[in-house]
Amino acid sequence: MALPRSPGYIINRIIVYVSAVVVTLVCVLPYLWLVISALSQEKDLYQRPRTTWLPSDPTFDRVMALLTGGESDATTIVIGPSMSRAAREFLAAFWNSLVVASTTTAAAILIGLFAAYAFSRFRFPGRSVLFGAVMVTRMLPPISLAIPLYVMMVGLGLMDNKLALIITYNFFLLPVVIWIMSNYFDSIPKELEEAARVDGCSYLGILFRIILPISKPVIATVAIIAFLMAWDEFFFALLFTQTSASKTLPKAISEFSTQFGGMDYGMVATGGMLASMIPVVIALVLQKYIVSGLTGGAVKG
Repeated sequence: MALPRSPGYIINRIIVYVSAVVVTLVCVLPYLWLVISALSQEKDLYQRPRTTWLPSDPTFDRVMALLTGGESDATTIVIGPSMSRAAREFLAAFWNSLVVASTTTAAAILIGLFAAYAFSRFRFPGRSVLFGAVMVTRMLPPISLAIPLYVMMVGLGLMDNKLALIITYNFFLLPVVIWIMSNYFDSIPKELEEAARVDGCSYLGILFRIILPISKPVIATVAIIAFLMAWDEFFFALLFTQTSASKTLPKAISEFSTQFGGMDYGMVATGGMLASMIPVVIALVLQKYIVSGLTGGAVKG
């Protein structure tokens, strides 16, 4: 027989559910408004006072214009020459972002894997100091390193080059990757490696045959974090890129309201919606890996 719920319990549950709903609305409503604006006609976007919040006649014309570089004949919304150019640059920026984010993620995982394993398993002079130095670099605000990094990229001839972004992003991502992965490696029983050593397995063999197979959750976690951070970064993309050869999505979308003449809220919203699709899908599909990877090193043994 179930015991009756006390008034305090019921009040606590109500507070929890109401808080969850409020937090969900705060997180979801801005994105929902972005989608609504992207699919609305011009007359709905600029209507004052606004009598309807949902698009009266939803249109995918802007989506098609951006996905085809402004060359689609199926659109009814007029895309002027300046916005047609913006659409072409959006398409180029999309592929630039994909290349930069994917390469940054691969490099961060490869370098971070070896570094994290070394910090976790080997004891060498200056280990604590070196690990602390790596972590401190992540604590620095990006703006404080803007000038040194800019001078370095100019000296290396990497301005307006995707490689400049890949190097810069790894500088900020590697401390996070090393920290998460080393904590996870610390939670793996050393007896597994000792048994492999008795059987004659080398350190590299242990890493690839034993550690990697049981570290898939944390690898997936750092891959997701690295990809999303590289995909969404704006400041250094603004600083290091100028043309469609290297420009990424955040900068390309920002120019819809500056470089190409006049503010087009519909195109800005559509660009933001399309740019967010990949991160949103990744977050929804792989969210369980993020949680399991981040909490995997919380309990040792």
